[in-house]
Amino acid sequence: MSKKEENEEILRLRQELKETKTRLAYERMRADAYDKMITLAEKEFQIPVRKKSGTKP
Repeated sequence: MSKKEENEEILRLRQELKETKTRLAYERMRADAYDKMITLAEKEFQIPVRKKSGTKP
């Protein structure tokens, strides 16, 4: 592999890493939003949405 190809590969991998980190951040925000939404729904409507641990299916 030539030096130019190595540099291009490094740049491509850095860009891919940056995009992956951005997607991860959005997915974490999405998960937090769903958690908050469930918490508010349980509080507002007094309906348990989350399963209790140790219960039978």
